[in-house]
Amino acid sequence: MNPITIISLVVSCIMMVVGVSTFIITQSRNQKSDIEKENSVRDEMKSSLLELNLMTHNINSTTNDIKADVKSLTKNVNDIDTRMALVEREQKAMWNRIDEIKEKKNAQ
Repeated sequence: MNPITIISLVVSCIMMVVGVSTFIITQSRNQKSDIEKENSVRDEMKSSLLELNLMTHNINSTTNDIKADVKSLTKNVNDIDTRMALVEREQKAMWNRIDEIKEKKNAQ
């Protein structure tokens, strides 16, 4: 082998080692940045899920409050309806007594 072939072979080997090293370093950097991007996306998803969970909890508590209010209003309406029926009955009885008193007065 002549010295030019040996020099070219050594330079080629050095270039190949540099190329492979550069490739490996670049892949390592890209992998780190990809992992960081994935982590940031996961963090955003987690925060979005937490917000969604909080909103769902607020909606659920609001719905429960509305249900309790409706039950209370229904009970109040039923109580008022019962009282109204009682008042109407008493009023009818009162008018009947008034009519009886008028009849007794007119009969005298």
